Amino acid sequence: MLSNAVKRSLASPACRRAIASSTAVIIGKPAARGISSRLAASDGLLLSQIQTGTPSRSAFLSTAAAAAASEAAPKATHQPKDPSKAPASPETPFAPTPDRKYKYFQNVEITPGGVAIVRFDNPDKKVNTLSFALMHEAQSLWNDDIHSDHSIKSVVFTSAKESGFIAGADIFDIQRVQDKSQLVPVIEQALNFFLRMKSKGVPLVAAIHGPALGGGLEWAMW
Repeated sequence: MLSNAVKRSLASPACRRAIASSTAVIIGKPAARGISSRLAASDGLLLSQIQTGTPSRSAFLSTAAAAAASEAAPKATHQPKDPSKAPASPETPFAPTPDRKYKYFQNVEITPGGVAIVRFDNPDKKVNTLSFALMHEAQSLWNDDIHSDHSIKSVVFTSAKESGFIAGADIFDIQRVQDKSQLVPVIEQALNFFLRMKSKGVPLVAAIHGPALGGGLEWAMW
């Protein structure tokens, strides 16, 4: 921290004129008369150090012109990240097999009594989240394995993970959408999917252990 005396000295008219003149030399403009070329050269070295990010603390405070150099140096500005360029969460390649038809769900189990058990099971994460890919796959699972099967009398949704039911929406998907208004049709599609599940006319049950947050709670409430 600079002392009050140094601050007053830097703020004096004479010091400001000296700073302005030496700064003019640093940035390549004609220097005012009476300014030492030695001061300009030393401050030019300081500016170079500042621009390359390698000034020492003592060098930065060595002369009054250092204050002007710091003003002349490019300042880092905070630029908001483009959500559409956010790195995607790492995912393992998936190829369907008879033992695992879906990536985000285990195969649907149907009990002799006609109860379909749907288990969320995201292999890429410790918790289940409602990603765009999961919601798309859930619709395929429902249409292919459940909706037209009249032997199914009820459906139970549960998690294959010990960590909980569903930990809400996938925030990485949301971050990658730069224009948040584009999420409106995504929400509408999810609502239509829930309405389609209800239209089967059978009880829908959520067997919850652990957290059911955000969209996970909405799924359970349907």
